[in-house]
This record gives sequence, C-alpha cells and structure tokens, in this order.
Amino acid sequence: MISTPQLVASACLVLVLLWLRRRSLTHKLPPGPKPLPILGNALQMPTQRGWLTYAEWAKNHGDIVYVHIFGQPLVLLNTLEMANDLLVKRSLIYSDRARMVMAGELAGYAEEMVFSNYGDRLRDMRKLFHRELNSPGLDKYWPLHTDASRNFVRNLWDGSNQIEEHVINFGGSLILEAVYGYHAAPKNDEWIKLSQDVMKSFTSASEPGAWLVDFIPALRYIPKWFPGAGFRIVAEVWRDEHLRFVHDPYFWSKANQDRVTKPNFATTVFDEHAGNPPAKVEECLRWTLTSIWGGGADTTVSTIMSFFLAMGMFPDVQRRGQEEIDRVIGSNRLPEISDREDLPFIEAISREALRWNPVVPMAPPHKLTQDDEYLGYELPAGSLVLVNIWSILHDEKLFPDPFDFKPDRFIDNPVASKAVSAAFGFGRRICPGVQFAETSIFIAIATALATSNISNAVDETGNPMSAVDLKYSSGNISHPPPFRCGVKPRSITAACLLAASVADASEC
Repeated sequence: MISTPQLVASACLVLVLLWLRRRSLTHKLPPGPKPLPILGNALQMPTQRGWLTYAEWAKNHGDIVYVHIFGQPLVLLNTLEMANDLLVKRSLIYSDRARMVMAGELAGYAEEMVFSNYGDRLRDMRKLFHRELNSPGLDKYWPLHTDASRNFVRNLWDGSNQIEEHVINFGGSLILEAVYGYHAAPKNDEWIKLSQDVMKSFTSASEPGAWLVDFIPALRYIPKWFPGAGFRIVAEVWRDEHLRFVHDPYFWSKANQDRVTKPNFATTVFDEHAGNPPAKVEECLRWTLTSIWGGGADTTVSTIMSFFLAMGMFPDVQRRGQEEIDRVIGSNRLPEISDREDLPFIEAISREALRWNPVVPMAPPHKLTQDDEYLGYELPAGSLVLVNIWSILHDEKLFPDPFDFKPDRFIDNPVASKAVSAAFGFGRRICPGVQFAETSIFIAIATALATSNISNAVDETGNPMSAVDLKYSSGNISHPPPFRCGVKPRSITAACLLAASVADASEC
C-alpha cells in the first residue's frame, strides 16, 4: 500500500517533470511577442483585422509565430510553404478542430462542417458533398449558375445602385435552389435575409481571440445576470437564429418535393431513399446542406463584390476582359460555362478577385493532436494552428504589387494559380465546395463584363476608392467597405441578349 508521503513525493516529482518539460520546451518554441505571466499574450491579441497584426508580427519574429492565451498555445503561419508543410503534408495530426465554446457550444455551430472534429462524421459529410457538388456531377447545375448570373446582371440595371443587395440575392438564391430546390423571391426573401443574419453572427462568434470564454471554458456556466456575462445572452439569440437556419429550409424541401426546382442536392438524396432517409443519413444530409448554404452564399457575395469594386477602380482590366469576350464569344450570344477554357483572362480576373482581398483572411484554426517538431521548433500537442491567408496572398515574392488588381499575374503562371487555392483552405479541411464556388464566380463575372460597363467606384462620401487604403470588414468572413459604382448596359445588343435570356423584352 502506498503511503501518504509516497503519494506527495510522487505528485511533486510529476510537477517537477512537467515544469522541466515546459522549461525545455520554452527554449524550442517558435519566437513571438513576449507574454505576461498567467495572461500570456491575451492583451496583445488583436480585436480587429487580426491578419494585419499577425503579418506585422511575422516581420518582427519570423514567419512562424508562437503566442499563448491563458496557457492555450497558438501557432501562426504566414507563408504558403509552412501551411503546406504542416496542414497538407502532415494533415493526419493537423486536421482536428479547436473547441470553440462561443461559436460551437453556446451559439450552436458545433455540428457544422467547419467546426466538426476530424473523424467519421466529418468524412461522411465531405463524401456526400464531393459526390454532389464536384465534378463529374457539377455540370448538371450549370443551367442554374447561368440563369442566376443573367438575372443578377439584369437586375443590376434597375438604377437603384444597390449592388450589394443584388449580389446577396444572387449568391443566396443560387445556393438555395441548388441545395434545397427553393426558388427565392426576387427581393427581400426571408431565408436569404436569415442567412445574412446567421453568417454575421457566425463571423462574430468564431473570430479567433474575440471571446474570453473560448480560452476559459468554465465561464460558460456563469449566470446570465452576472456582470460581464452578456455574451451568454447574445449566444442565445444566435442559437435560435441558427436552429431556424438548419431546420426550416430542410423540412420545407422534404415536404415540398412535388414542387421544388430540380436538380437539387436534397432531392438527389431523398430519391435514393424513397423520400425518407434513415435517421443517420438524414442527420448527415441536414448538416451538410446547412454547411453548404451558410458557407457558399456569404463567401461568393464577398468575392463578387470585390470584383465590382476592382472594375470600378481598374478600368483597363475591365476593358481587356471585355475585349477577350468580344473576340472569343462575339456579340451574338452570351458567355456559357463551357467557354471557360477559352477565356483565360476572365478566369484570371476570377482568381485575382479571390486573391486581392480574400474572403477568409484567416483560416479556421486547425488543432495539433500530438507533439510535433518543425524547423527545429517544438510545437506542443493541443496547439491551435492559424494560417494567415491574407499574408500568403499578399506575399510580394508570389504576387508582386499585391495591393494592385493584376489578373496578368495568373497568365501562364501555374505557381501563382496554385498558390491562390490557399483562399479555400488546406489539407483535409480544404473547402469541399471549391468547384461550385469557382463556377459561380466565373459565370457571374463573364456575364457582367459581356453585357455591362462598370464605372466610378466611390466611397459613401463620394471620394474615389484607394486600393492601398481599403479596409475590409473584420471577422472570419471579410467584406469590402461600402461603395457605389455605376453598372449600365454596354450596348443595345447586349441589353437585348440579356433581356431575352431572362424572358424580358423591356430593353428591346
């Protein structure tokens, strides 16, 4: 039987060994800003546009930076090479997700694909996603992409100058139709509005370092009336919104299979199970559809808004894109998705819209599941690994003059073309909807340039926009600052072609 003195001695020995390991590890950790006792780097963590702060830290400490918040280690990666070395080549131990108390547990996003731990459930969702919304099955959705893009551009000519409203409706309506078979209202659709509200909440709830409860999980149990517990009240509102977001369109689609738009993702799976999938399949399907709807609508909106902003600021790029369309397509028809390989400059504009100001400037945190060593540094198990996508896509070695909108950087440049895929994440957590998103962005851009002139990008006070001074919104999903620009038909012929394609002869 072990005596009390032996137990005390053993406990002391364990504490000493842990202290010695920590001390030895500290000398091998990557460099970073000096932490405070107990708090670590909590007071140094940025609350707005963290990617800019992390890029500055990289200049001072190196491209791999280590910080910790209340003992929680964070590893910040600022180059494409590092992200590939760890998240791609060592994906087996870098593919888990962090525990996000605010977003995952309190606001209810834990079951979403982006927050799911790496395991069978996530693999099942990704498998279902890949089967339906990546080649070779993607081309069956081409007519939806094409029709949505033409309606979208035609609506831009209404003279209201509400570009963002139309872009939001385009992104939301396309996803809702492809995923649930739901045909959204032309304006003020309740589910598109719900998706915008939910994605704003998601962006706030999941911003790294924004919520103390993510680093001190016990705070989730403090009473709502307690000073400083307002985050719990906010989380309840977000949770209620999210539950509607998850369940309402799914059960509407299931109950209205006789009148949904086809093809759509939900119907494909319903038909495989005679309209009544087993509980496990239904749970996987519901959360997969939710992840597509939430992730696809808002990210597409940001990229296409960046395109319109860039065209209003860089007229020479717009002119060259229109010249390529005129040369390849002519003036007697509108672009199709099948024209994509023949329009390399339009494809380059699409890639530059993704790179210029990336939709997701910081990749959602990966979690390291075991101790690792990299470049002579020890990376402790449990570390949250954050990739600065903004920094990668503004690396002057890969993308000279990174603040300028230069599609030419992707012409005959496979290195740059491959590097821009960082916008969609890394390794086993890369966005599974890459092909669907790229198709949507391409056809919207091609249709807009074929039929419209975009001019005079100005801010809310009427001043011209500056590429260097642009301040995109903070959060996991970043949007351009408010702006206005003119969007008018290029010609009577273009107006007639577009009007005919949407069964509207008013322009002719």
